[in-house]
Amino acid sequence: METSGSLHTLRTMGHDLRTPPAQARRVAVLRRNGAMDRLRTITATVALLTLSAVGVVAVYVAKALPGHQAHATSNSSTNGSGGVGTAPPVSNGQGSLNPASTPTQPATTPAPVTSGAT
Repeated sequence: METSGSLHTLRTMGHDLRTPPAQARRVAVLRRNGAMDRLRTITATVALLTLSAVGVVAVYVAKALPGHQAHATSNSSTNGSGGVGTAPPVSNGQGSLNPASTPTQPATTPAPVTSGAT
């Protein structure tokens, strides 16, 4: 019979709490792979959200720019000259304007300025 203080008794009474190096390495690899998978999922989600946000902002800005109206508006106003020499804007169905069908009339030239000297 051995005494309770001997090394052999302590070893046989308690469990060996050390894990083998191969098992510890395998557990570390599994933890690392799990963390990398989570990081990959988070990164992909952030990338998709960023791309969709950029797309939404691009559509909003494209519609907000002058000359990029979503629908054609009717122009019922006339200018001070009674509409002479101007044609109403013609839409081609895509929101852009076509050039005038008649050429515009040139502006009259102002009278020459004289200084009063002969």
